[in-house]
Amino acid sequence: MIESEDLEDLIQLFSGLQTPGHQSQMEPLMQMLLESQRAQQEISGALLQQQIRANDLKEQELQQVPKSRPRAADFIPKLGVTDDVEAYLHAFEATAAREEWPRRQWVGLLAPFLSGEALKAFQDIEADMAHDYDQLKREILSRQGLTKFSMAQRLHNWTFLSGEIPRSQMHELIRVTKRWLEPDKHSPTDIIETLVMDRYLRGLPYEAKRIISHQKLTTATELVEAVEQYQAASDMLRPPRNDHVASLPARPRVPRQSGLTPANPPSNPPFRGSSQPVPHRVVQNPEDRQCYRCGKLGHISWQCERLDEPMPTAESASGPQVHFAALLGESRDRRPTCPVKVNQRVVEALLDSGSARTLIQEAVLEASSPAHPGFIWARC
Repeated sequence: MIESEDLEDLIQLFSGLQTPGHQSQMEPLMQMLLESQRAQQEISGALLQQQIRANDLKEQELQQVPKSRPRAADFIPKLGVTDDVEAYLHAFEATAAREEWPRRQWVGLLAPFLSGEALKAFQDIEADMAHDYDQLKREILSRQGLTKFSMAQRLHNWTFLSGEIPRSQMHELIRVTKRWLEPDKHSPTDIIETLVMDRYLRGLPYEAKRIISHQKLTTATELVEAVEQYQAASDMLRPPRNDHVASLPARPRVPRQSGLTPANPPSNPPFRGSSQPVPHRVVQNPEDRQCYRCGKLGHISWQCERLDEPMPTAESASGPQVHFAALLGESRDRRPTCPVKVNQRVVEALLDSGSARTLIQEAVLEASSPAHPGFIWARC
């Protein structure tokens, strides 16, 4: 076969001949040589295309050949009872990445080596999540109490231990912080927002913090709106001030006469609508009664002359623990109250643990019309 370079040399040789007799005979020969050169180029192009096509077919055949399944048992052991689950999963991920195992097969490769709660987590995941390694990892860690929110609490509760290795404690703190903030999944802006929201929430009052922390808030705007809603709800539920009670005139104080006690005070009156007679209780000898304030005989506490002694409160470490009520009459105030009877009339009593006295308004006294002058009997 004549090469293309030889054809070009022949063409140049024949074109250089200037003999007039032979010029007419050389033109057909030159035309034949040009056609041969074009045919040679077409054959070379066809051979090149055929080689390219053969290479493509070979590559497709190699891709269709099934790869051998990775042998995870050659690299990772079975999860033990005392093993750190988080460290175990980290070692598995590093091994899978180094051996270039397909991520879709990670769940199937890891499952035979799980045990305990980690194995239960694998059994409880849904069928459509069977190939989602991230979902399985979150489920396993959550059952070990290693959630995102627990990491935040561990970071705030962290303290340096003198008996432990400093470098190990530093790496532990870094690992806890990364598990909370997840810098590989969130941008610096998102991390800053997370830190600000955490500090803002921890600075709220206890009741607001207790209610708002149970909500799933992901942005600073949602947190601020939740706090504003809590404040609005607190203002709405706050009872109104009872201004008309404060406007009532004060009753003049009547000095008490020591040693005067009704001879037959009425016993606990029956409730309204009862036909039972009112029994009378036995009156104790006034000389045998003992005052709990001063401890002396012959009088009781409200007759004691030591009226300047401070009244016991909830903060008192000593002294008698007593209960009392301030009778306000009928009111719409929803503070801690209980119904009481004053001379067969039901009124509301305000409970107060800061005083040992029982206070009653003048309006209640006038409306009750006491049967025994100078003595009002109240029953809770």
